[in-house]
Amino acid sequence: MDNDREIFLFNTHLLSASVNGIINDLREGLKQDDRIISLRERIREKSMRRMQNGTETVNEMLRNVNAVNDAQQQKDIHEIQLLEAIYKLKYIYNYWTFASSAVDGEMSKQVNKEKCWFIGNTGQMP
Repeated sequence: MDNDREIFLFNTHLLSASVNGIINDLREGLKQDDRIISLRERIREKSMRRMQNGTETVNEMLRNVNAVNDAQQQKDIHEIQLLEAIYKLKYIYNYWTFASSAVDGEMSKQVNKEKCWFIGNTGQMP
C-alpha cells in the first residue's frame, strides 16, 4: 500500500516538474512575443508614414500591418497554451481556485504548492 503511494507521488512530482518546465518556457515566450509585437508596431508606424509620404506602396504597408496582427495572434495562442498548462498543473495537484482574471492573476501564479496535497490510500496528507 505504501509502495503504491510512493510510486503515485513520484509519478505526480515528475509530471508536475514537466508541466512547470512548460509553464516557464511559455512565460519566457510571452516576454519574447511582447518584444516582437513592439518591434512590429514600430515598423508598421514607420511604414504608414512612408506610405503617406509616397515612398511606400499600400501593399507594402499592409504587409507590415498583417505582420503585427500575426504577432498578436501568436501571443494570444501562447497565452492560451499557458493557461492550459496552468490548468493541467492544477489538475495534477487536484487544487482549484478561480482568480477574478485568469491572465492578470495567471491562476495565482501557478499552483500554490503549500495548499496542495494528495489524499492517498491512507486518507492523510503526504
